Amino acid sequence: MAYKLISRLADVNGDGTGASGGVGDFSSVSRILSLTAAPGEHISIERMIVGFQGGVIANGASYGNGTALTNGILVYVSDSNGVLQYDLTDPSHPIRNNGDWAQYCFDYAVYASDLPTGDDFAAVRWTFAKTGQPVELLPGWSINILLQDDLRTVTADLTTHQFLMQGYYRRPRIGDGATGQGHA
Repeated sequence: MAYKLISRLADVNGDGTGASGGVGDFSSVSRILSLTAAPGEHISIERMIVGFQGGVIANGASYGNGTALTNGILVYVSDSNGVLQYDLTDPSHPIRNNGDWAQYCFDYAVYASDLPTGDDFAAVRWTFAKTGQPVELLPGWSINILLQDDLRTVTADLTTHQFLMQGYYRRPRIGDGATGQGHA
């Protein structure tokens, strides 16, 4: 069976239509970025790629290029009523610094700018499927990233902070639909 792939940034609406940026002051009003399975959809999320860009990103004890976060970032799955189903990050150990990403994901890399005025870029690849299975999103379910710090001041000159989800649609499948003939 062939499945349609999905590669989409988590956003404030969960459907690809909202803001996907994770740079801002979320210390008093948190921001949740998510990807939500629409009615009739069942999505398997194989991995999440976190990308952030700015200044010099070199220290594992800082977040991005600034100090460590106070509250940290949490990743979790909720159902169609917004009720927490399970955590992907330990609630007592949120992601507060660059090194925390490496602990959860192992795949963490910094790409230093070769230009005197260019920004560094860091990427984290969290392959959920390496735990034995992907994250499954039933209709209305969401994978969520909770941001709850002032990411403007804590990280000094962080310019980009996004969360790309990759996986596939279990439903609808390629071939589901009026003709059932597979690829058009």
